[in-house]
Amino acid sequence: MHERIQSILTNLEAVGEDLLALSDDIWLNIDHNDSEAVTKGAQFKIDFNGAVNEFQAASARLSRLVEDFTEVSTFEAPHAPASAEERERRERIIAALDRRIPHNLEEDFRYKRPVVFTLNGVPFDGTNTWSQVHETLCRYLATLKPDVFDALPDNTDFTSSKGRKYFSRDATDLRGPGYYGRGVVEETNLSANLIRDNIRRLLGTFGIQEDAFIVYLRQDRDAEQEG
Repeated sequence: MHERIQSILTNLEAVGEDLLALSDDIWLNIDHNDSEAVTKGAQFKIDFNGAVNEFQAASARLSRLVEDFTEVSTFEAPHAPASAEERERRERIIAALDRRIPHNLEEDFRYKRPVVFTLNGVPFDGTNTWSQVHETLCRYLATLKPDVFDALPDNTDFTSSKGRKYFSRDATDLRGPGYYGRGVVEETNLSANLIRDNIRRLLGTFGIQEDAFIVYLRQDRDAEQEG
């Protein structure tokens, strides 16, 4: 029962990420030299974005309702291994995954699902959406350099060209605030590729090379199992 509930809640989160990716796909496939197509596309984006926002709000309410009643949380971010046994368990997962291709931050992650990621060789499993990867990474980076993490809301690298903030101390600044500790609130209403871009910025801010981050994808694992 616990796993079924957690899977359903995770799927709600994953659908939200895919809807954002679909919106980007449709917009990019419009002929931007065709004024009529651009006009229709702009109206579609307005309508679609409104509907997605409604879905995200409903999804958040459903998740909170189920979590409160069942006491099953959608996701609990894993910490770095606290014991040799835990590290060995995760490294066994990585060893099994090493037969497949590891993925990096140069790739397009639309419609793809993470299953495990490592940072400087430290393994983190149980992350089934990009939002979960992002949360886990943020919580881990906060333990490495708390002062740098605390300053993220003031870092202009994490403000979009349209003035949209990705980190804040005020939840009302964000469309989908996630509370990751230390008084810092993070935007969670992001597509897979926007999360990828934010991970790049985070690594640079914390002085970590991009190639220190490796992620393995669920469809690679599933394809091997089917094969």
